[in-house]
Amino acid sequence: MKQQNPITTPRDLELWMERHGVTVDEAVHMLGKKRRILYYYLSGEHPIPQTIANLCALYDKDLAKIPRRR
Repeated sequence: MKQQNPITTPRDLELWMERHGVTVDEAVHMLGKKRRILYYYLSGEHPIPQTIANLCALYDKDLAKIPRRR
């Protein structure tokens, strides 16, 4: 399955978090990474692995089914 909006840059990851209303703490839990590692991805200090991009795509698919918080 080809991903429509791949997460390849820190900005992509930031926009993904904003789009879903996900905080850093929630993203850490969802992606199974330590806070420090997530900040490395968001700062561009470390490249975003394909596994993280794939997880984000899965969450895109699943979170689209859940009503948004207001």
